[in-house]
Amino acid sequence: MALKNLAKSAAILAAMWLGGAIPAHAQSITALVNGVAVTSVDIANRVKLLRLEHQPATPNAALESVAADIIKLQEMKTYSVSVGGGDITQAIIDAAKRHKMNPEAFAQGLQRAGLTSTILNDHWRAEAGFGFIVRSQNKMIEPSNAEVDAAIASRGQSEKQSTDYRLQQIVFALSRSASPAEVNRIAHDATALRAKFTSCETGLAMARTMPNAVLHDPITRNSTAMTPELLKILNATPVGHLTPPERDFNGISVVAVCAKTAAKSQEALRTAVTNEIMADRLQKQIAASYASLRSKATIERR
Repeated sequence: MALKNLAKSAAILAAMWLGGAIPAHAQSITALVNGVAVTSVDIANRVKLLRLEHQPATPNAALESVAADIIKLQEMKTYSVSVGGGDITQAIIDAAKRHKMNPEAFAQGLQRAGLTSTILNDHWRAEAGFGFIVRSQNKMIEPSNAEVDAAIASRGQSEKQSTDYRLQQIVFALSRSASPAEVNRIAHDATALRAKFTSCETGLAMARTMPNAVLHDPITRNSTAMTPELLKILNATPVGHLTPPERDFNGISVVAVCAKTAAKSQEALRTAVTNEIMADRLQKQIAASYASLRSKATIERR
């Protein structure tokens, strides 16, 4: 479920990032991309990611995917672009959406495949950083009102009744390397708070007194901007109560549902359609920009 990033996405349950580096003796260099080594372990891990994304997962496809990361990271260095943890989390959410996957299932798939943050750090940094560069260079991608109207009409959508949700996230902080015992202890704290939480007024005050509990700013989101999975959870949570605890990148998260208000969804619908059009145009710009860089890159196979 999207707890850390409700403001930007529908839902995500982030996997527990564990594991470490692969011993150097277990690797062999299979290629050089613009002088940067690509190892057999890089290729094997990328095959796992491509399979999870339901993409062609041949060794050649894996090499091209790893090469893309290297080329994009080099472009980030050229523009002195760096990204933070929130940008990387959003890159993972966006990847799940592009491949028409539930972010929760995507994160769980990464975990099952053994694809930890150590293994995929450069990949998500490259996705987030290169996307930032392309957005900065292509600011005129927002559709006109006429284009939004046409898109809404083509889908047979119109103004309808919807719901505004007033939400506030509470995160019980955990490091990514937390032991199972520590995870269980914090999850117990979150579950205990949920059992006692009967109103946002008293419950949020109680949460502020708990160790490791971090309260994020309240937000309001319309139901038309949410996935069916997230709506199912919010609709099952009474006003003044907490959603079930979920593990995310920062710890154990719950969301306080402080209000549900009937609203006209035309504005939210237009926003959602506008964002979809912009996302599609941005992906096309990213593909074109990368194609230009790829044509100049050198890949030497070993």
